[in-house]
Amino acid sequence: MQGQSITFEDIVPLAQTIIASSAIARNAVRQTYSHVFLDEFQDCNAQQYGLIEACFLGSPTILTAVGDTKQSIMGWAGALEGIFERFAEDFDARPLNLYQNFRSAPRLRRMQNAMIRAMDPPAASDDAELQGEEGTVTVLQYATDLEEAVDLTNRVRAMIADGGLPASQIAVLVRSEQKFFSQRLMAAMDDAGVPYREEDSTQDLASEPVARLIVDFLLVVCGRRETAAHRRLLEQVVFSYGFDEEHEFQQRSRWSRLITDTRARIASREIDLSSERDLRDLTHAVIAAVGRDKVVEMSSDYARSGWLDQRIAETITKAHALLARPGDPALALSRFSGDEAVRIMSIHKSKGLEFEAVIVLGVENEMFWSNIASERSTYFVGISRARRHLVLTYCGQRARPPDFTRRRWDTMRTPHLEFLGYATPAA
Repeated sequence: MQGQSITFEDIVPLAQTIIASSAIARNAVRQTYSHVFLDEFQDCNAQQYGLIEACFLGSPTILTAVGDTKQSIMGWAGALEGIFERFAEDFDARPLNLYQNFRSAPRLRRMQNAMIRAMDPPAASDDAELQGEEGTVTVLQYATDLEEAVDLTNRVRAMIADGGLPASQIAVLVRSEQKFFSQRLMAAMDDAGVPYREEDSTQDLASEPVARLIVDFLLVVCGRRETAAHRRLLEQVVFSYGFDEEHEFQQRSRWSRLITDTRARIASREIDLSSERDLRDLTHAVIAAVGRDKVVEMSSDYARSGWLDQRIAETITKAHALLARPGDPALALSRFSGDEAVRIMSIHKSKGLEFEAVIVLGVENEMFWSNIASERSTYFVGISRARRHLVLTYCGQRARPPDFTRRRWDTMRTPHLEFLGYATPAA
């Protein structure tokens, strides 16, 4: 109704209602798209499938649905069981099996294939097709999570320094609750100066244009050469507006002066980046330099009452939490930007991503404790994110984090023999 707002959950049902009730809208969609590609289709829920049916069922549009039932980890969000069979019947689709994974090195593919044999035997490859010694699969046992944290930090530092891997190409994956299960590891990385970003708590804010603007400016004025941040900053505040050559030069000069002046004020300690008040003042100066109206134009959400100010306040709070700690401010801010940071995230959050090296933390019965079919899918997603190096860890003891108060925590741990056993064929 007029004057009412809709939520994100309302969008798909509303679209379905419009398509189903309006021949004009329905025909417009069908005439616009001759081919439709449906990715990650194993996670399709009832509302999404209803929209697909309303748009294209009975039309000449060619639909291709691609997914992997071994990665079906969205049942809690309403993903439909047997979605591929239903799609094949409703749209008279021809099922095809895809057997080759071109992401991972041969040793990693052999481990994945061992899991596929248990989860979906017809989809398994012949061993002769998986020959090769490229890649590494390593299983590490530790007495305690403290020992695990120190050793993994040293290994990650060696991957970066000796192996030449960018930090952003290394991921630490945890079945869930990574904020708690990774506390010891994050503390060890702090002590060793290894940059990391706890993805689940930072990712959504880091994707906000105003947050990127603020953090990129801070990275540029910290004193270190931050080419990627400088390029993104100029793209946001200069190049994206289509200025003519003279106006563009003026804008670049104005920002260069602001950056140079801010660097000088930081060097003279007139600005203290560890001070929340100074960060707030600097942030508002950046917003003023861009122009609040232009910042609002960066996202349609910013026109909503209070939304922009809330995102700015959250960014200041997060940046202050990072910069208040001793150490290199650019290194601290990299945990926010993710440009030069190891990613620490839940397996669910890693879906669709890939990394040169993946560490799956805590392959233990106490971590993967739920329905075994569901846990196999979750674990398979985790191990299949790696391109060249996969590390699996388990501990005999994990100390209960002081702020974990919600439910049971098992201090004593046991290895998940089935999941670790899949690593054997990779040897």
